[in-house]
Amino acid sequence: DDKKLPKLDLRNFNGTIKGLSIGDSNTLIADKGIEDILLLDNQIDAIKLKAKNFIPTELTENDVIIIITNFGELKFELYHENSPLNCSNFKKLSNSGFYDNTLFHNVVPKFIIQGGDILTRNHNPEDDGQGGPGWTINAEFNDLEHKRGTLSMVRTSNDPNSAGSQFLISLSDNKNLNNKYTIIGQLIEGDNILSRIVKIPSENTQAKLLCRVSIPEGEKEENWIELKDPLSKNIIYSKVPLTEDKISYAEKLEKMLSNLYRPGIPIIVESIRVVDEKDISK
Repeated sequence: DDKKLPKLDLRNFNGTIKGLSIGDSNTLIADKGIEDILLLDNQIDAIKLKAKNFIPTELTENDVIIIITNFGELKFELYHENSPLNCSNFKKLSNSGFYDNTLFHNVVPKFIIQGGDILTRNHNPEDDGQGGPGWTINAEFNDLEHKRGTLSMVRTSNDPNSAGSQFLISLSDNKNLNNKYTIIGQLIEGDNILSRIVKIPSENTQAKLLCRVSIPEGEKEENWIELKDPLSKNIIYSKVPLTEDKISYAEKLEKMLSNLYRPGIPIIVESIRVVDEKDISK
């Protein structure tokens, strides 16, 4: 059966997060935050219209995919002969600028990284993972297999011919996805960037850094909230900051705890382009 990805619904939290470790100082290039990429609905509609009217150049055997993120660059071989419809659609979306400043909104360790949703740029995190360009592309299943670095198109669970703009990158051999999701490319440079991204703590992990297994001796109970970790099922406690309302603080942490796979630090897709590899070397 398909793995059902959970709905994730929180992008910002104003608490103080300490003790995070996602690698060395070169791991994070955080020159842009979530507030810098959010758009109004009419601005998103304009991006979708531009993509719809954009006519890409024809696919060639030299085409490669370059994904630039705030954590580094990924380069993919494009399987234009195996899945020409989906590759052409991906090139259309990429080179029109549709993907620019969207987020990788799902990171499931040892499974997949998911992105390509224009709705990650609106002001409503509740609908992340539900967006598309406004049209769909039929599946092009073949003998290619999902393995680490495979790039394939996301579709709905009940319709194989429903790929739009969302895509996933496999983090391991995912044979259960074979002949269910159309493969359009394979990573050829940037495996270390995948490893960096996977190290980013989820919101669940960040929330637990604000919690303790018990209220410390001498602390007043009324200054603490009680929560339940959805992973361990254990009861945990967090002290309410002086600047926070107790009820709203509890709601924030509950949402963070429920977001098992949303990165706690935004992973921004600064751009995706399908380009002729010969042009890169000039």
